[in-house]
Amino acid sequence: MAVDIFTWPTQVAGQPETDYTRTVKKVQFGDGYMQVSEDGINSEQIKFSYSYRGPLETALAIRDFCRSHCVSAFIFTPPHGEKGLYRVTADSIKLVPNGKTQATITATFEQSFSAGGL
Repeated sequence: MAVDIFTWPTQVAGQPETDYTRTVKKVQFGDGYMQVSEDGINSEQIKFSYSYRGPLETALAIRDFCRSHCVSAFIFTPPHGEKGLYRVTADSIKLVPNGKTQATITATFEQSFSAGGL
């Protein structure tokens, strides 16, 4: 099955955030020594706050794409980042009308991992 590609523009004027969350294991020993290690092979997860403001038709197309990719992954390249697999956080999709012909769509893209890679 082919993986969809997110092709709409990313507007960085709104200063979207990219969050990097790393999971580590820590063990504290009685003599003050602490051992720290990565937790698994994909211990870092990236989340990107996506936002687009523009024509209503484009915003609706992005909304529909996001609604259909809460479970299935898609290919996305965040600004200043590397291309990877992402899913939309299910409760993050918001559409705000800006008059009759404009709208703002926001969603959170969270990194996804696959056994086969990208």
